[in-house]
Amino acid sequence: MVPKPSLTGDVMAETEITGPGAVALVIDDSLSMNATLPGADETLLQMALSEAEAMVARGGPRTSFAVITAGAPATIRTADVTYDRQAIARA
Repeated sequence: MVPKPSLTGDVMAETEITGPGAVALVIDDSLSMNATLPGADETLLQMALSEAEAMVARGGPRTSFAVITAGAPATIRTADVTYDRQAIARA
């Protein structure tokens, strides 16, 4: 059983995040994200966090980020959008 809704890498659009701008990383941290896909070693949450980390790594020096978790209730994990990669990683 695959949790719904879900996106797989082959249908996710590659987002250009190297230029100036702000990116909001919205991560579902609800209980259903503890599930694993058949054959996967990581939970859906671990996979989402890995993808978020990869997006931050691809971000250019003029790209700021905010981290929001979408569980109940949704929570802003960064004080504001920030260029501080360490603050983003802690969030």
